[in-house]
Amino acid sequence: INAFETLLKQEGISERERHDTMFTLAQLHFQIEDWKGAILILEDWLAAVDNPPPEPYIMLGSAYYQTDQFKQVIAPVERAIEIARERKKPVKERWWLLLRAGYYEMNDIPKVTEILEILVVTWPKKEYWTMLSGMYGELDREQHQLGAYEAAYDQGLLTKGSELLTLSQLLMQAEAGYKAARILEKGFADGSIEKKASNYRLLSQAWQMAAEYEKAIDPLKNAAKFSDDGELDIRLANSYLNLSRYDECVSSARAGLKKGGLKRPSVGQELLGMCLFEKEKYEEAKTAFRKAGKDEKIKKRASNWIKFIESEQSRISQINESINQARLARDQAKNR
Repeated sequence: INAFETLLKQEGISERERHDTMFTLAQLHFQIEDWKGAILILEDWLAAVDNPPPEPYIMLGSAYYQTDQFKQVIAPVERAIEIARERKKPVKERWWLLLRAGYYEMNDIPKVTEILEILVVTWPKKEYWTMLSGMYGELDREQHQLGAYEAAYDQGLLTKGSELLTLSQLLMQAEAGYKAARILEKGFADGSIEKKASNYRLLSQAWQMAAEYEKAIDPLKNAAKFSDDGELDIRLANSYLNLSRYDECVSSARAGLKKGGLKRPSVGQELLGMCLFEKEKYEEAKTAFRKAGKDEKIKKRASNWIKFIESEQSRISQINESINQARLARDQAKNR
């Protein structure tokens, strides 16, 4: 460096020699990570030479980035890209990445998005697709957010369980439950998605969204098995109730209540009561509703259920009494 600086101070060197020496000095300062020194020389050099190539502008932008002068990064990098295009030269991937980094540090999300849109076309890497999806999310462009993530999936770029779960959640936000469920099922089958309560629950919700209520049962059963509390058992009981599978409804409700850890056990008791009622287990149903009624939020509803059951019991009793009287009258008539 000292030798080149001495050369610059000499009189009589040609303009070309001066420019070549300045650029060599800038490169040396850059190599030893003297960013400020590199910036000073590059700024002077770019002002002095005619028609510089794009690379020195990239070097200047990189030096500005290293000194956290993010706003200063943008102009030289954009100028480099402009020159390359004018001269029909390829714009390098790392140039776009440097420009993206500058805009990102300036929190210019629309510009970052524009650059990522260019990157995914020319270099369709997973990281660019997922970043682009994230930027669309920042801009509340939900449809584009899903589209970018789906594009990565369709190209076989998404293989991690976390990525498949994210895609499934985005699909469900777009009410595409069936596709989400298929992706989740495939992930469970090939082992990329971990078999745990939250993931099975997501699959169950996806099938429910797709109105495939029977298919929603098995993943919810698996979720309940993995869960330490009874909340998912109660959800499972509710699903069984909706499918008129009352025996399984009772079993799941009781399992959830026994497992415990419920935010509102009264909800489980109410559900148990409804399932028992459908099985015509009236006394057991009333017991469940009495327990549910200890919750002020359910008290009135539980009381109405008990009244309804007692009314039903009375109606059945009257019917049975009428049948018995009819039989008695018939038997008496035979004996005359």
